[in-house]
Amino acid sequence: MVKKDIDAEGESAWKDGWLSVRGESLNDLARKIERLYDVKINFHDEELQSYRYTGRIRQLSLEQVLKALALTSPVEFTIEEKTVILRENKKAKEKYQSIQAPQKK
Repeated sequence: MVKKDIDAEGESAWKDGWLSVRGESLNDLARKIERLYDVKINFHDEELQSYRYTGRIRQLSLEQVLKALALTSPVEFTIEEKTVILRENKKAKEKYQSIQAPQKK
């Protein structure tokens, strides 16, 4: 089977120290992070799995990558040994919703 429309640059960015995503769900991104950092990611709030991301981030420490996620979306995390728990940040979600959906007058 031959796949077409493969983003070769994005798929190989990891070898140059980058984590690259294009319109991927947080669920898919979590699987990449699990492989890269040898951790298990659990979702406390299932709706987080459908959040979508596009961008590139340098593969720094696990905590730095998760902090970047938390800065760009209403996600918070805890790390317990080799397990990461992702939760929805309710305060941040309110801010994001007000930015995405302008208030009606």
